[in-house]
Amino acid sequence: MNAAVDSRLTALQDAMFSLLKLCKEQQTGSMYMYGEQGQGIIIHINAGEIIDIFCRNLRGKAAMDELKAVSRVKYFFKGSRGSQKQRESNAELSNEEVFKSIGIDYSGAVSTVGLKKIMVVEDSGLARKILVKALADQGYFVTEAKDGQEALDLLAISVPDLVLLDLILPKVDGYEVLARMKQNQELKKVPVIVLTSRDALFDKLKGKMSGTDEYLTKPVSPDQLKIKLDKYLG
Repeated sequence: MNAAVDSRLTALQDAMFSLLKLCKEQQTGSMYMYGEQGQGIIIHINAGEIIDIFCRNLRGKAAMDELKAVSRVKYFFKGSRGSQKQRESNAELSNEEVFKSIGIDYSGAVSTVGLKKIMVVEDSGLARKILVKALADQGYFVTEAKDGQEALDLLAISVPDLVLLDLILPKVDGYEVLARMKQNQELKKVPVIVLTSRDALFDKLKGKMSGTDEYLTKPVSPDQLKIKLDKYLG
């Protein structure tokens, strides 16, 4: 994993990595982003080159500061056959400059496209940090949430390949997160490995009945975790 990514994807970084993939595939079209305060951001690309950015009344480089301020974002891409001449920009943007503005090394991040994405949901900052580092060192994209509500917010934005989920969480507990995932067509097939300090048989049965694929008791050794990840992600 490239160090510039800092082993963590915020919601905005997740959207920007999707944009990065579009650029590397030399796509033409527009990515539409909607921030947590309803602000709209439009990024136009032509044959893989970012040619303009619009946000509120700002354009080009002036819009990048607004872009960096977004911490929650939903996004979608609409392809187009429009030519660069039809949407020619005087903003003098470059792909390297745009991605660098939010901490992504454009040249170095190429190899991260297509990696499996794991979401870590853990309220303990230390435990979460250890897990995130271990997963990043194994070459995974890692998103993280400190409570159940944050996990649900992130799941609404992007679907991971696997979720590592603590059961005892503030705001919304892990059982509720599991239930919501199983009710969602996109999320119900995502493998879920529960991480918990509880080792009672009742808790394991409850976790299994809630739809978990695996149940691991903390602290989990890196080797033990790797075996489970290999089972579901290859």
